[in-house]
Amino acid sequence: ITGRILLKKLVPVFAALLVAGCGEKTSSEGADSASEKAVASNESSKPSPKGQPRSEEGEESRIELKAKPEPEGLPPIPQTITAEFIMELWAKPHDERDFIEELKDDKPGTWKVVRNIGPRKGEVFEHMEGSVTLKWVAQRFVAQEFSHDDGVHYSVVTYDYETQGYRWWSLLADGFITESSGKRYRRNLREWRSVKFPEEDVQTRMRETVREENFIKVALEIKKGGELVAYAEDEATWVGELDLSGEDENSLKGKTYGKFTILDEVLTDGGDRSLAKKNAENTLRKYPEVDAMIGLWAYNAPQCLEALKDANKLGQVKVFSFDDDPVTFAAIKEGHCEGTIVHDPYLFGYDSIRYLKDIVVDDKMPELNEGKNIPVPVRTIVKDNVEEFRKTVNDRLAAGQAAKGTEVPADAPKFAFITNVADPFWSHAEAGCYVAGKEFGVAVEFQMNGAATLAGQKKIVENILNKGDCKGIAISVLNPDRQSELINNAADKVPLVTIDSDAPDSKRLFFLGTENYQAGRELGKLIKKSMPDGGKIMLYVGKIDQLNSIQRRDGLLDELAGKPAK
Repeated sequence: ITGRILLKKLVPVFAALLVAGCGEKTSSEGADSASEKAVASNESSKPSPKGQPRSEEGEESRIELKAKPEPEGLPPIPQTITAEFIMELWAKPHDERDFIEELKDDKPGTWKVVRNIGPRKGEVFEHMEGSVTLKWVAQRFVAQEFSHDDGVHYSVVTYDYETQGYRWWSLLADGFITESSGKRYRRNLREWRSVKFPEEDVQTRMRETVREENFIKVALEIKKGGELVAYAEDEATWVGELDLSGEDENSLKGKTYGKFTILDEVLTDGGDRSLAKKNAENTLRKYPEVDAMIGLWAYNAPQCLEALKDANKLGQVKVFSFDDDPVTFAAIKEGHCEGTIVHDPYLFGYDSIRYLKDIVVDDKMPELNEGKNIPVPVRTIVKDNVEEFRKTVNDRLAAGQAAKGTEVPADAPKFAFITNVADPFWSHAEAGCYVAGKEFGVAVEFQMNGAATLAGQKKIVENILNKGDCKGIAISVLNPDRQSELINNAADKVPLVTIDSDAPDSKRLFFLGTENYQAGRELGKLIKKSMPDGGKIMLYVGKIDQLNSIQRRDGLLDELAGKPAK
């Protein structure tokens, strides 16, 4: 691949980095000097005078910054950065409250980006333009949207107090996520080096050379196999403030619903339980006045309970949950959790296989309402009924395990059940699938999306369809807006139903699941009963862009506010 093509391919990567920092003025004299050092590869390759070792940075070494502890209450940096995480950050409103000092040089707003490309310095002959919108989110992240002729790309920059350096990730059009690390090398100028890139044996270095309040200039080198293959000179000019109209109405921080105040935005963890616990721990440090923690996914409340236990605050902060989890059940029995709203994931599995068998084998569709939804009822589980419900759950899991190894005829139709993420919650649906498979004489392929990403779920769907023996699919949708094409393409090939999380505008036959808005209202009722005087609360969830998460949150808040049901 030629250097020019490679550099064009990576335009969205470096354009976002270009505007990652715009603080105090740097003199043009000092900047010009830095520019020469940033790109003078020929000079840096000259031998050093005898006995005088040369640093990798040339004559100018990195600034040694005094290590600073991480401020309390910051959201954690995930161990694995996913496309969903980047897009969730971009979806958040710009928020300057409690934003970390290390990134306050990164000026929010819209920037015009100009790139001049060539094989080496002095031979730049190709010109490209684009724009970057930059905003501060979640106290420690700079989220960016880069628009250019070939599309729109998103990236995130943060400061890592553990490594005392900057980190940056960019989501490319093909789903690959690049990573670069950054350090300050001179006053307020940064240098970035590649950590993870789509092309093998490619090394990049990008140095800011001029930094003024509304203008940045950088020099970029790309090497392949150690040889310089491309060079660019980039400029970014600040052109305007962010359009913040309408953003405040989407923020929950500090808003009051009836007698209840939301202390901060809904905290997400992307399905990572360690991050879920970290979110709860950060809440306790940042908001010691919190009265209640509310988990919208099955594992959120258990992680809140762990954090409370470690802080010796069990019983001092009320905990509310969704779904069934053994830790939640035990906490309800012991009085450490007020209760949980459970739907019936066992029926997600059992009924989806039953309905698909009716459609394919018997040519029979179930009766559907106007929205083509088949509701699964919810129950409120509190101390009085937790033991009875726990026995039912255990009996069903045992029945599913017993049915799992049942042989079916070789010509039996096969149906697939695909989850949104991998979580013990889905073991109940798995049990229902196998019991239905045994009862109706059909084969079942149960697949958990271990990657918990759109790409992971897409791969599962494609693999199932490519095998050619699947007669129908039940799927829990990760993101209805971004997966409509996937759902529609699959629905064109086999009957497809959605379960638990819907894509209502797709070609799915129907949705089987909880009326999540109503479930949210049921939890709101439980909270109001347990906290008649109101209080300060926090909400936690894996992914807030899933339809079931949105509906649960909205139903909960409407109930707390005393609004009429939708």
